[in-house]
Amino acid sequence: MGNLTSKPSPTEPKVTSIQPYGLDPAHLPSSIQSFKTIVFGGPAERATTCIRDSSTDRIVSYISCRVYRDEKGVIGGQFAQPPPKMQLPDLTDPTEREYWEWFWTELRSRIRAIDALHRPVVVIQVLATDPAWQRRGAASMLLDWLFSFAAEARLRVAVKPASLTIQIGFYERFGFQICQEMTLVDNKRWPEREAVYAPMMIKSPEK
Repeated sequence: MGNLTSKPSPTEPKVTSIQPYGLDPAHLPSSIQSFKTIVFGGPAERATTCIRDSSTDRIVSYISCRVYRDEKGVIGGQFAQPPPKMQLPDLTDPTEREYWEWFWTELRSRIRAIDALHRPVVVIQVLATDPAWQRRGAASMLLDWLFSFAAEARLRVAVKPASLTIQIGFYERFGFQICQEMTLVDNKRWPEREAVYAPMMIKSPEK
């Protein structure tokens, strides 16, 4: 196993525009397994970068964020109109498909209602590190890169609970605080499903 590059490569950090369900750098071959980025509605501006193993040039840690520069944040500009209901045709089990379509539609509806996101903001959607490279500072390096990007662009930084396994303590160490607690459950339609706790966390710009 090699060493981490000292910082994200200057050729890697990008702010790009991609189409819904278009190819995101998160889909590049890497040693990071089982993570995807769901892109909701309209062309989306994204800020992405990664860290590589210096000996193999393989991606070992990756961050992908959604950028909302409009003064109204997640409900401004091209996102003013609520997106259509989430559709997940790849889920062949109709019960699973119905549940997860409801879940993601409900979650993004609640996120749009969060007042703290109604201002210019960049939302972390993927922050992933290969398990073999965890606790070596990779995620911290990526967050430092993001904080610099956000400060220059005068954006707040938020974490979207897309993975449902958000590590609150980890983000608290970087100055994030819970701005909205959300619990998703519908006992009438899915009594066998446990409630899902999905907090949104936000970090104010450095003064």
